[in-house]
Amino acid sequence: MDELGGLSRKLLQSAESMSRASRSLQQASVNDLGNADIDESASDFRDSWDYGIGQIVKTQLALHQGLEATARAYHETDTAIQEALSKGQRADTSGGGKGGAKSPFG
Repeated sequence: MDELGGLSRKLLQSAESMSRASRSLQQASVNDLGNADIDESASDFRDSWDYGIGQIVKTQLALHQGLEATARAYHETDTAIQEALSKGQRADTSGGGKGGAKSPFG
């Protein structure tokens, strides 16, 4: 479960980093790129890049949420199994000295 949590955090960090990079590119101006011709040529690229990064970020966030839900489900299942086994062990030892609860397998 720790590995799922770590992967989930890395996906979130990556999504945040990609969003920052996309914003920086969108904010780039003629002064940043060199001249007006380059800025104009880069406009279509920036739009495509922004769309692509947006899709990647959207997917990363969905994966992040899915991994968190999966980790929670694993934890809840593990806890339920531990509780069930614990109850079973208590039932086995509380049979009044007659060997505990009878096994359904004889």
